[in-house]
Order: sequence, then structure tokens, then C-alpha cells
Amino acid sequence: MEVKASERHKGRVTFGEIKKDILKLEAQYEETLHNHNVEIGIGVLVVDVAPDIKERVTKDALSQMIDFSKTKKVDFWYCSQDEVIEKLIEVPFS
Repeated sequence: MEVKASERHKGRVTFGEIKKDILKLEAQYEETLHNHNVEIGIGVLVVDVAPDIKERVTKDALSQMIDFSKTKKVDFWYCSQDEVIEKLIEVPFS
């Protein structure tokens, strides 16, 4: 599980950063499956708590995160002070 908080000085969580995390989780999944024959759950939680809207995840970046998570079969959760925590993607075990 990767957890990312959006609040940063003059910055925000980007799609590129989450993409790296998703690829890392995918590699961990594959390694665990290959070496131990065990399927593990993998997911990313983005906590978007920045008080300044300019430091929050953009709608475009969030959309890219969700789409990429789907292609890599990684669970994805997103929450902000404006929205309730919601599991946006749930990948079933095979």
C-alpha cells in the first residue's frame, strides 16, 4: 500500500509520482507471486488535504491516476476535505 498526502509547500501530488508508485507496487506483486506463489493486495491511497486549491491534485491528474491504476490492476482510493473516502477501483483477485 502506498499512501500519498497532497499538502506540500508550493506543490502537489502529480500523476508521474503516482505512476512510479503504481509500477513499484505492480513489481512487488509480481515478485511475491513468482517467488512465493502468493497473491497480495496492492493499492494507492491519495489523501488530498492541501488547504490551497492550487496545491491539490488536478482533475486531469486524478483521472490519469485512476485510468493507470485500472490498467495495472492496482486498487485506488482518493479522499479530500470536499469528498468522502471512496474506493474508486477494486481489483478482484484472480
